[in-house]
Amino acid sequence: MGKKQEIVHQTAIESYLRVLSATNIQMKKPKRQANNDKNCGFKNENEKNVQQATRNKLRKTSQNCRTNEVKKAQEYIKTHQWVKVAEMLEDLASTNSASDATTIGKLGEEALKLAQESEYNEAARLYVELLIHRPNQLTGLRNLAIILKNLGHYQASLKIARRYTINNQDCKHGHNTLGTIYAELGQHDKAIESYKRCLEIDNQFADANLNLANEYHF
Repeated sequence: MGKKQEIVHQTAIESYLRVLSATNIQMKKPKRQANNDKNCGFKNENEKNVQQATRNKLRKTSQNCRTNEVKKAQEYIKTHQWVKVAEMLEDLASTNSASDATTIGKLGEEALKLAQESEYNEAARLYVELLIHRPNQLTGLRNLAIILKNLGHYQASLKIARRYTINNQDCKHGHNTLGTIYAELGQHDKAIESYKRCLEIDNQFADANLNLANEYHF
């Protein structure tokens, strides 16, 4: 259950706790779409090179603020220490960096594009950079939680998803995502609690109803 998750489309980031416009993309486990990664939707190599140059420029701009935190996160990511990344983001939760909204917005846009191109690891890296600068940005929190879940980094995903639901308590999709992570971890009682919270918000939410039924089936 919950194998496909929506990722919220980020069009701009104006403030600390503002949810932006949303759109859906279907996420698949990397092992199921590995054969489709080669071209990643690019029409030609030149287009790919242009987009990569844009991302490199964006990366350099974003790293001018909170340089040490970005470097530390990159080292954790290289060694697949995603729980360390999640803990670092928790420590930054009460602060924002001086990065301008345009740079933060572009980080989110590029991260979404990468996710749409099935480049989930790179998308996760950019969402981490975004959250280093805006630790409680809701779109970034939820998208990162979904990506990490689909990559199998369940403990890190759980930490991020919890923070999302704390900051956005009435989002049914957030509680449903949290429930699916608990289920993956075998914490079925907590999964049931999350699905029930989901249904308190919207008792007609099909995904939560199905997930809850599956839990009781176990």
